[in-house]
Amino acid sequence: MNLDRDLRDALRPLRGDAVEDARAVLARLDGSSGPGAPRGPFGLPIAVVVLAVLALGVVVGVAVGRAFGGDGGRSEVVEPPPPGPATPPDDSPKEPPPKDPPPKDPRPKELPPMDEQGILLMAFGKVSIEEPKKPTETVAPGGWRVPMGTLFETGESLAGLYVYDSRAAIRLGKQTVAAVERDRIALRGGRLWLSTLGEPVAQRIETEAVVVLSHGAELVVDHAADGVAVIVLDGGATVRAAGGDARHLASMQRCTIDRTGMIGEVKPVPFAGEYVGWMAPMILQQQDDRELYSWLDELVAAYVEGSYRDAAATVLRRFEARAV
Repeated sequence: MNLDRDLRDALRPLRGDAVEDARAVLARLDGSSGPGAPRGPFGLPIAVVVLAVLALGVVVGVAVGRAFGGDGGRSEVVEPPPPGPATPPDDSPKEPPPKDPPPKDPRPKELPPMDEQGILLMAFGKVSIEEPKKPTETVAPGGWRVPMGTLFETGESLAGLYVYDSRAAIRLGKQTVAAVERDRIALRGGRLWLSTLGEPVAQRIETEAVVVLSHGAELVVDHAADGVAVIVLDGGATVRAAGGDARHLASMQRCTIDRTGMIGEVKPVPFAGEYVGWMAPMILQQQDDRELYSWLDELVAAYVEGSYRDAAATVLRRFEARAV
C-alpha cells in the first residue's frame, strides 16, 4: 500500500460538489486497503480514517467557501457598467470676462496743454453743462475740460472759464446762462466778467437786445430782466443795439440798454469795487495773486478816502483774511 499514491488517485476525480466528492473518495480508498493494512477506530483501515478526515476537511472548506464566497469560494468579479454616450463638447458662446467699470466722467482733471483747443471750467459748485450734440449734465465742483460751444448754467454756483485758443478769461455769476466759443459768447441771462488784456483778441458778447464788441478789454456785462448793463473797467468796447444805435465805452465807463434796445447815456464809473464783490471767491482761488492785491489796494484806498467807505468795507469783508 502506498498512501501518497492512493491519496492522489482518490482526489484526482473531485468535481467540486462536497457530497459527491466525499462519496467518491471513500469508494476509491475502500478498495485500496488490503487485508493486512493497519486498522484505525471502529476497525477501519488507518488509510481510510486519514482520507476520511481529509475528505471531511474538503467538505467543510467547500461549504464555508459557498457560504461566504458564493461559487466554491471564488469572489465574484463585478464588471464595470458599459460606458454611456460621450458628453458632447460645449460649443455655447462663452461670456467675456467682466471689464473694469468706466470712470464716472471721462474728462480728465489735469489741465490740458496751453496749445490745446477747448475750455477749462473751474466749477465752484454744481454747474450744468450742455456740450455740442450731447444732453445736459451736471458736473461737481472742480476742474473740467469741455469743448468749444458748451452751454453753461450756473444756478446757485459760480464758474470760471479759460478759453485756451484765445486766452480769454471769463467768470460767470450765479443764475447765469451762457454759451462760449473761441471769440463769441451768447449771454442768455445773468452776469459775466471778461478779460482779454493778457492777449488781446476780438470778442463778441451777444444778448437779445445788444451786442458788445471788445478788443483787449476787461469788462462786466449784467443781463437782468429789465435790460443790460455794460461796464468797462479797462480797455475799451463798442455797444451796438439791435436797432442800430451804437456807443463806444472807454476805461471806467458804463451804459445801460433797456429791453427795447435803446442805449442810455454813457456814464463814468467812480468806484470799480462795487463790480468785483461777486467775484471774490474766484479771485481768492487764483494761483496768481496779482489781481487780488490790485483790487485790495483799490478797495483800501477807497475806504481811506471815505467817499465809498461803506461799499469798500462790504467788498473787503468778502476777501476775508486776505484783506488783512
